[in-house]
Amino acid sequence: MDLLDLILVLVILLYAASGYRRGLVAGCVSLAGFVGGAVVGVWALPWVTGQVARGTATATVLAVLTVLVPAAVGHEL
Repeated sequence: MDLLDLILVLVILLYAASGYRRGLVAGCVSLAGFVGGAVVGVWALPWVTGQVARGTATATVLAVLTVLVPAAVGHEL
């Protein structure tokens, strides 16, 4: 496992613990919002990364934010 895998496992475990406290239905809906937001972020990723030079730190930060921000918004809805 590399660092990204460990981070994803940690995030999933934290959301699972949060869902356990809130209840099954609310947790499932919240998870669906998170996944839906991440899908929207991945869908928008080529357009966002096309606006900056590839291989730069700015491109990396924008790529991560493009996926995580919609995922976080979807989770909170």
